[in-house]
Amino acid sequence: MAVHIGIEMSRDLRLAAGRLVPPGTLAAGGVNLLRHALGLAARLTGPESISVLTIEPDETVLELVAEAGCREAGAMQWVATLADLAKAAGPGDAALILRQTAPMRDESALRSALEMLKVHRCVTGVSRPPEGFWASRAKPGVPQPEPYVVRCFEAWRLAEFGKYGFSGPTAEMPLLELDWDSFVEIDRPEDFERAARLLRR
Repeated sequence: MAVHIGIEMSRDLRLAAGRLVPPGTLAAGGVNLLRHALGLAARLTGPESISVLTIEPDETVLELVAEAGCREAGAMQWVATLADLAKAAGPGDAALILRQTAPMRDESALRSALEMLKVHRCVTGVSRPPEGFWASRAKPGVPQPEPYVVRCFEAWRLAEFGKYGFSGPTAEMPLLELDWDSFVEIDRPEDFERAARLLRR
């Protein structure tokens, strides 16, 4: 089974500890978020199958890519590579997209998603926030037909990717529901402290 992993980097300078920092240097509790994602990816596949997806890599990104022995690529370049690989994909071959700014506690959910691909063409890892979470609060005049969920990764059968890319029919995409404390989506400065607690465990 071949597993190809793309780590989606933050596209902008982000606010951390009250200042703007390049995406590659983003850290929580002293743990670099890209280094953490690379560590999870390395538990599932070899460095030749790991790509860090950036628009314009900063110095830290390039250093971490070299340290891990993986690749740096634009998102569309990675997509084109997978489309070529999909033509000869085996039944267990898969593609995973991780998010730098949604650090996970460990890789257990990713392993579960890979197992689910035996039944489903794609799987999304999500969590439903606790009641009162700021992003799920109703806004006046804005319809909310679906409960708010936070997404942290996607897993695809590589052969299916060859048919659709990442724009195929997703209405029936199964959700792998995770515990709220199994990952953190970093959207606001205060999220870094919650991520730090997660990564210290």
